[in-house]
Amino acid sequence: MKKSILSLIFIALASSLFAFQAQVVSTSGKAEVQNGSSWVALKEGDMLNSGSVIQTGFKSELVLKIKESTVTVAPLSRLTLQTLIEREGLSGAQGKDETAIFLDTGALKSNVQKSSDRRVGFTVRSPVATASVRGTEFSFSTRYKGCSLTTTEGRVAFWKNTAQSEARLNNMSDEPVGDANMGFEAQDISEYAPQSAIVVSKGEVAAVDRASKMKPPAEHARETATSLGTGTLSAAGVENGGVQPKSNSTAQSKTASITVILDFGDSY
Repeated sequence: MKKSILSLIFIALASSLFAFQAQVVSTSGKAEVQNGSSWVALKEGDMLNSGSVIQTGFKSELVLKIKESTVTVAPLSRLTLQTLIEREGLSGAQGKDETAIFLDTGALKSNVQKSSDRRVGFTVRSPVATASVRGTEFSFSTRYKGCSLTTTEGRVAFWKNTAQSEARLNNMSDEPVGDANMGFEAQDISEYAPQSAIVVSKGEVAAVDRASKMKPPAEHARETATSLGTGTLSAAGVENGGVQPKSNSTAQSKTASITVILDFGDSY
């Protein structure tokens, strides 16, 4: 009897999950999706399912529409649409749209918009860190053993990947189980955020450097300012696209350029 009840509960939960698709809004240059062992060119109007692996070429761009949100993929990027799930609310609760993207290399900019009557969970993962939001605009880039996050609007929960956080994100079809100490700031943004997560607010930049060290916004800003003042850039600064100035006077003129480079939206 107990087994039958559990089976009915499982069926009810499973039936409340529905897959949706991402739509190609525009492409320029070379943008492809993997089809078996080959790659197929993407064009406006194409629909992509969960599990699609996408890549862009040199001087290329791809714009995707995912529900009400827009994702702009930078040149020389490869990503996987890991999760595209509609979760219906139980017992009259508000439903939720879950999107998870794995960015293997390159960069993307996300403009995450909430549907009028649904919650939104939007997560971008790299090999070393994860950014998760409900509704905001941010840029995320990954390079060799590091990544950086720039928040343009709103707030983003950002954390280094661990076995536990990866397990939770790999099971988005289940309701996430929060840490024992609930209610910390990052958890208010994303229920998948571990206690180690930090919050990156509008105008801030955070990073994980090639030594796998988390650089919160204050530390990242301090190191960037110091590097510019001395005419050198730290490893994290170089990873994030900075150009090494030759002198202090040159450093001042380079500040705006480095900021733009960090904000992927205007970097090419």
